[in-house]
Amino acid sequence: MALELPARAAETQTFFRERYATLPGTLEVYGREEWFAPVASGSNPPDAHGRLPLHHGTLASIAQGLASNLIERSADVVLKEGRKLGAGST
Repeated sequence: MALELPARAAETQTFFRERYATLPGTLEVYGREEWFAPVASGSNPPDAHGRLPLHHGTLASIAQGLASNLIERSADVVLKEGRKLGAGST
């Protein structure tokens, strides 16, 4: 089952909050180009990071430390901080 998500991060956040009845502050959605998001900083690393689906190009960028978007940068932070990184492919 594929989900059709809104294009904007704020609308996607509202979609997930309504769909899964999350409380305010428990779910944050950021756009791919939001370089100042907390997950992009080593001073605020998550406990773990998961990425599904993970395309080969994204995996290669993460493996080489070549972050060109927030997804890759947040994975870099997780690895640098010694946290768990999980991924799956399509």
